[in-house]
Amino acid sequence: MKTSMRHAVTPLILAVVCQTGLAFGGDVHWISGDSEMGNVPEYPQAVEEVPLPRPIADALLTPPGTEGEWFAETASAFPAWTLDYRARGFFDSHTSYEFGTPSYSPASKLDWSLDSKWHGFEVGLETPTSRIFFEWLTPIERGIDGNMADYDWLTPSDPSQLDSLTLSSLRWREGQMIDFGGMMQMTNHFFGWPIEIWPMLGFRWQRFSMTGTGVDEIVPPNGPDPAYEGRDMITFSQQYYIFYIGGQLRTNVRLWKTPVAVTFQGDWGGTWGYNSDHHLWYEDYGIHRYTMESTSGGSTHLAFIAEAPVGRRFSVGLRIEHLAIYTTGSHRWVMSGATTPVDERWTNGVIVNSDQTSLTAYARVRF
Repeated sequence: MKTSMRHAVTPLILAVVCQTGLAFGGDVHWISGDSEMGNVPEYPQAVEEVPLPRPIADALLTPPGTEGEWFAETASAFPAWTLDYRARGFFDSHTSYEFGTPSYSPASKLDWSLDSKWHGFEVGLETPTSRIFFEWLTPIERGIDGNMADYDWLTPSDPSQLDSLTLSSLRWREGQMIDFGGMMQMTNHFFGWPIEIWPMLGFRWQRFSMTGTGVDEIVPPNGPDPAYEGRDMITFSQQYYIFYIGGQLRTNVRLWKTPVAVTFQGDWGGTWGYNSDHHLWYEDYGIHRYTMESTSGGSTHLAFIAEAPVGRRFSVGLRIEHLAIYTTGSHRWVMSGATTPVDERWTNGVIVNSDQTSLTAYARVRF
């Protein structure tokens, strides 16, 4: 029944199409092909194709592929070297250490702001399915936005009582950051989506060397101390060593007519820290006082990266990321000079941690 109806209706439809084409003044062309009905006519030339809306068309025409494929027409053939200039700003970022006494903790905590501007370079070597890189950054200027906050809990009968809080302005003595790593493409599809998976390994090293100046007493609320105005009160050096493992998810999108390579990165790292401070104001009394922490733990790092081509062989990118470090270990207190010598160690309440949130802009050239 259905077959006989189809044989009856199909000639009628073809006749209508032919008549419509002739009515519009177009010619009906035929193509060869085998089917139940023999030859099948093309659409009349006079019938125009209705275009897709531009955003939909762009989305459908966006090809999947690696970051390298986006730049295949404008970059040199792979493998390719890359060189970046990078500028990074830290905000809501700090590094701190604290320790307790044998009976309670914390007894003291020093928190150092890291809010500042950095710059440097990255060198990379990439292929369509692999990449290695080396990044080095240092502060642009000596100033640091924020303070060093020194907390002390000095009442054993009430460990929750904050007895002293002072603030000191900060400046850089030295700062460096290194990030060295590599990654390889594992797959270019994720559950059918054009999302690439790139496992990665790497190493980060950070050194923060700062000086705290002046004393502003917040608890008790005595305000700035004129005796120490403009004087350097303490120096501090912190180093972190991080061996990390993680991965990237990559895909490509179009922003208006511009292709953009989008990357989400997540990694975890085994972390070792070492820090030392020198209480300079003790030198007024001929006393050399240092405190040091040796710690280990872990760090978690998340990043979102977007990169777009600009002309031939050049691209620009933005990177927003957060690094959280948490370590524990031992505290060492050393005093010498015009005092009874002291060299003691303990572990109660020793915590060294850092939260680093940053925005990086970079310009890249491939050659």
